[in-house]
Amino acid sequence: MGLLNRSNTLQTKSKGLLKKMLRSPLKNSILKKTEHIENISGNARNSINNLNDGIDSSFYLLNILSNNINFDKGCILFLLEQNQLFVPGARININNQTLKSLKQSHTKYLNLLDNRKSVFISDKKGLNKVKLFFSRSDFNKINNLLLYPFFAENKFVALILLCNINYEYRGFLNTLFKNYTEEIINNRYSILNKFDKNLILSENELNLIISKNASLKPNITSLSFENIMKDISARNKLITSNIIKQDFYLLFSNFFKKSAGTFASQDRYLNILFNNFDEIDCKLISHQANIFLRNYYKEISGSIYLEINKKNP
Repeated sequence: MGLLNRSNTLQTKSKGLLKKMLRSPLKNSILKKTEHIENISGNARNSINNLNDGIDSSFYLLNILSNNINFDKGCILFLLEQNQLFVPGARININNQTLKSLKQSHTKYLNLLDNRKSVFISDKKGLNKVKLFFSRSDFNKINNLLLYPFFAENKFVALILLCNINYEYRGFLNTLFKNYTEEIINNRYSILNKFDKNLILSENELNLIISKNASLKPNITSLSFENIMKDISARNKLITSNIIKQDFYLLFSNFFKKSAGTFASQDRYLNILFNNFDEIDCKLISHQANIFLRNYYKEISGSIYLEINKKNP
């Protein structure tokens, strides 16, 4: 019986040791994953904290995410309050057709969310609901999708969209977005919300005003964004030109509001009809406009160039 008891005891210990050996790789794997998520979380937090407080800082969030986690495609969209459309501010691995398709009303995106909260979509039925936002080639490569909304003053103002992320990152991303990214997004909204958004006319509306006042010989001053947009795009290739244009239209129409009566957007230009055209000093205005822009676009470094020219309509 003694030998039998010792044999049973050894078998029991062996089984226990085997269980520990089997559990050990799993525990190590979990620990490694936890450490990895903690590391990338710390790196991402530090990068976000190092951003300036300009309205362009939010464009760099996608860069920070792509430097720390793996995902196939991504985009950050912002609300244009003038027409209640979401437009891409920065994108990664998204083709131009998708870029156009993503420009949708805020209600279409709101309908995808779970009670205004983030949503992770990985089933076929759910993914089919977002099909209209992507080109066929982009959509066929999507296995899952994370949508994280941002609200400021109870308004749906921005959305981060990430495709094909590791499900284990979801909790970390929700925490990162809520505790760190949200402040960057809200800052952009609160700054832009102070500006008058109803100053820009269409080119046709501007021409109609000019024709009605032909006897006064009105002249147009053209503010070109061409060079500075190239400069910004060279510094951050993920930023879309459309969001830069929309920001510039809003910023500079308000900047010239007191000295000019009429503005019209034209691709990468802002056409300005000044009240006192003969008193315009283009060199001085260009200098002042550059200083003004730096108050809001703070991630810009080095020299920037805004071209201002007088021209006849």
